[in-house]
Amino acid sequence: MKIALIGGGEGMLLAMSVLRERGSHVHAYCSFRHGQELVRGEQLASHFFSQGLPLSQINSEVEFAKVIGKENYDLIFGMGPEWIFSSSTLSLAKRWVNINIIPYPKYLGGAHVTWQILNGDLRGSVVFQEMIGEVDKGKILDKFDFLYSSANDSPEHRFSRNQEVLLRALPKFMSSFQLNPPMKDQHFVDEAREYWPRLKTDTHGWIDWSWSSLHILSFINAFSAPYPGARTRLGGYVITIFSGKVIEMRDFHPFSVGIILRKPDENSLVVATRDGILELECSLPEKIRCSFLEGSRVFTPSEDLELAMQSHLHTRDFRVAE
Repeated sequence: MKIALIGGGEGMLLAMSVLRERGSHVHAYCSFRHGQELVRGEQLASHFFSQGLPLSQINSEVEFAKVIGKENYDLIFGMGPEWIFSSSTLSLAKRWVNINIIPYPKYLGGAHVTWQILNGDLRGSVVFQEMIGEVDKGKILDKFDFLYSSANDSPEHRFSRNQEVLLRALPKFMSSFQLNPPMKDQHFVDEAREYWPRLKTDTHGWIDWSWSSLHILSFINAFSAPYPGARTRLGGYVITIFSGKVIEMRDFHPFSVGIILRKPDENSLVVATRDGILELECSLPEKIRCSFLEGSRVFTPSEDLELAMQSHLHTRDFRVAE
């Protein structure tokens, strides 16, 4: 079977390996932005090239259409592609299937793992959906549900779990698909649809210190590696926070919130919240790393919080005119 992959992320590497092991002829395509994404500390494109795996980086849907129009692919898998494809592009291959690693139809849109962590949602799924001209409207071909454990409280943990399930789900899907294309649901259920917007850390990753300790920690976890980390301000500096833990649950007056009670070392702060004390692992600017910070206050100005609440990053639609 002749297969193309279009999209990004570590799942592209895994899918390439699984499909090649099954004897398929596979070629991967990605935008230059996806090619620069870091996967285990290395750019995605570099992983492909260093392993001698076929990858083409392309600039637009128009360019992609020209390439695949010559190839006559039996199947094209979409793995979070840069573009929303027009019906004319979709006509250039026999079958198109999206691989969505979300509890479909929940968490459509973007920043899936971040939103799930923020909402304390342990549901996961690998969903194979027919790709058609209408976004998210294709038939569900197969679905593999699972649960994250309570330990999967960071994006890295969840991405790792996603890959484990995809490794099992993709061979099963291919076996049933080649014999007789499966069909789990005939139609997309609009009544159950939940769309969550894309997030950008430097816009949306600001901590609101009026939240409870647990909500602050879930927010920090949701923006942790491989993302840049949650943030707040200390004086005129931006402080990046990577992880944290509750030291003590205790009621404080609201005016106490954000006070640095102690500084265990150059990369950690102990801070009061409205209902407890948190120890935070963070990155302090060099100019204040060795300063006496106890009694100072971490604080996120209202303009940062308001921008985070008001900014809505729309999914970019690169559909070309029919």
